[in-house]
Amino acid sequence: MHPRRWHILMALSVALCTVNIGTLALNIGLPSIGVAMRATTSQLQWITEAYVLALAALMITAGSLADRFGRRRVLVAGLLLFAAASALGALCHAPWQLIGVRAVSGAAGAMIMPSTLSIVRNVFPPEEMVRAMAVWTGVVSAGVMLGPIAGGVLVEAWGWPALFWMNVPLVALALSAIVLVVPESRAAGRRPLDPLGMVLGAASTTALVYSVIQAPHAGWTSAATLGTFGGGVVGFVVFLWWERRTRYPMLDLTLFHNPRFWAASMAVTIAYFALMGTAFLLTLYMQTVQGHSPVGSALRLTPMAVAAGVAAVSAEPLVHRFGTRDVVAGGLVVTALGMSVFSTVGWRNNETLVLTGLGVLTLGLVAAGIAASESIMSSVSADQAGSAAAVDETSIELGGTLGVAVMGSVYAAGFASGLTSAAQALPAELRKVATESVSGAIDAADRVGGPVGADFAAVARASFLDGTQTAAWIGAGVALAGALLTLRFLPGADSKES
Repeated sequence: MHPRRWHILMALSVALCTVNIGTLALNIGLPSIGVAMRATTSQLQWITEAYVLALAALMITAGSLADRFGRRRVLVAGLLLFAAASALGALCHAPWQLIGVRAVSGAAGAMIMPSTLSIVRNVFPPEEMVRAMAVWTGVVSAGVMLGPIAGGVLVEAWGWPALFWMNVPLVALALSAIVLVVPESRAAGRRPLDPLGMVLGAASTTALVYSVIQAPHAGWTSAATLGTFGGGVVGFVVFLWWERRTRYPMLDLTLFHNPRFWAASMAVTIAYFALMGTAFLLTLYMQTVQGHSPVGSALRLTPMAVAAGVAAVSAEPLVHRFGTRDVVAGGLVVTALGMSVFSTVGWRNNETLVLTGLGVLTLGLVAAGIAASESIMSSVSADQAGSAAAVDETSIELGGTLGVAVMGSVYAAGFASGLTSAAQALPAELRKVATESVSGAIDAADRVGGPVGADFAAVARASFLDGTQTAAWIGAGVALAGALLTLRFLPGADSKES
């Protein structure tokens, strides 16, 4: 127990909040970047996905390095790298340059995220971990809410480069707090590196995540998707074999012998599947269907911020009263309920009802996430904190990537099928782009104009709502299945398993 543990927690939360603000603010600026750089849709996609790919690929490696060489040292290095990448991003003139910068930012994020959580595990006693995770989640959630708002204001006032320059003073603030209050920590003893494990882990994770990212575009059953996914699976099996064989593994596989660890990791993956898949659809709904500005869309997320705060405050007494398993399972049931309310977008385009569903969804997700992360971090020793935190964060990224890919594909299929006949009224050169996305459809309708354009825009919005409804039901089903799996595999409050 560290005497300044609450000051340390706030400093770490500020560091992670900085990364979240910078990352989410950029999403608001993508349309402006596309215009300024004349970027294609694929290039804009990779400006976002290069970050996700690098982050997921390097998270476990970075967590292992933090355990070996010092968690604060890796955290500081990650923040410096993030600031440098942000400064370079503001100076980019071509999409390929920005894609490279975003990959570097993802590598920096991989160094920052597990380091913060592993330091929390080292300075807090087990009996205070739920409260610490609640505070940590609350501050991070604030970054999630502030990012889009800050991005909208900056883009409108100074243009897209301001999204990158903003990160430099934020990182300076976070670094000052870390240097002042955060102690160094590392695993006991000196363990050599596991270079082969690092290569195998990064390569297999990259292949798996890349196959999921590309599946909606290449096709889930295409040779490219199946080949890349299969290669990732084979690589991951080889990685596991090596980690069991080597004397000093990068990832201690005995962690997964404990159901408090692996079942909670599964719950985190499922929770973020629902969250990120819904967030993807929500952005399209607010800006394209409802016609709100980026800032207006972000301000309408207030119910989610309020719900996140309520869940963060309530998490500790709920866990103490009912136990981790019941809070995680109950949170996922509430998430499924929120997704069900959100699904009414398909038959009743009522923005208030949609936002209410999002508030309910957030309430369940945050409570489940806090309890699950506490279970993950409390089930390991202080020496394993970096690796455990990396698995937790990788679960988040994997769940989010799957959520966007799967729910996005379900929505896109429903959207395209609803427009097949209506698109025949458009000029031939506009039909393909009009059925690829709702923004493309609205743009095509505007270019055609007149009654034909107005009718097609109405059909496009209706098709979007229908596709979103189906995707929301998929998310609700996944969350409900996660609740049942949690009840089955995560030990209860009276369990002797540890």
